[in-house]
Amino acid sequence: MSLLRLLFLIIVVTITPGASTVAADSDSNTTISMVRNLAETESVDYHVVTLNAVNRKRTAFGLPKLCLNNKLRNAALLHSRDMATRNFMSHIGSTGSTTSSRAATQGRRWTFLAENVAAGHATVASVVASWMKSKPHPSQHPELQGQDV
Repeated sequence: MSLLRLLFLIIVVTITPGASTVAADSDSNTTISMVRNLAETESVDYHVVTLNAVNRKRTAFGLPKLCLNNKLRNAALLHSRDMATRNFMSHIGSTGSTTSSRAATQGRRWTFLAENVAAGHATVASVVASWMKSKPHPSQHPELQGQDV
């Protein structure tokens, strides 16, 4: 079974007032240009593959690319593990945690925060396609100018 089928993928988007595309904690960010030409294999970091796919959609809408932020990534990974271990999918964690509380626990400040979750998809492309068809999601709304994921 593909590793992707076992994972719950989460995208968390934030806006920090007055921040540039690379957020204030830039040492914890990886820009997409640093991780080009990734193949979807069992050893691939699906956070990066998903970020690439989301950024392709964003640039098609004329939006800037998102940057990978390790604080948000850790928040998403912990929530993903919680959901996978307890066999559920929700924006609310098994302990009552929320998207905002998980980001705050990791030390990430924000003024806009959104989360996309998915499960049971065989490819990143199918995850992103499902997000694009489902409303509302940040990838569909040009007015939501997220910077980090």
